Amino acid sequence: MFNDLDYLEVQDEIPFEYEFFIQIAWSFPLLKYLSILNLSSQSSISKKFNCNDNQLYSIVKYPYLISLNLYSAHNDYVEQFLNDRKTYLSHLDK
Repeated sequence: MFNDLDYLEVQDEIPFEYEFFIQIAWSFPLLKYLSILNLSSQSSISKKFNCNDNQLYSIVKYPYLISLNLYSAHNDYVEQFLNDRKTYLSHLDK
């Protein structure tokens, strides 16, 4: 766990899957700034588990996040982070 880290930028050409964001939320509990740079679509398996009606996974929570940069991210990530059934961003909702 990285309790002192509040800024994280993740970049790759390989898609980030749902489990990756669960690990980020758990590993960086005080994260305030998150930047995602990935233009690759998430896999069909991740999309299936990440659909609106699927209850297999819990909502990923980022309780301290105040800045989310998705400018260089595929639409899958935009949809994942802005859909409250997938991700809870309490400070970005205000």
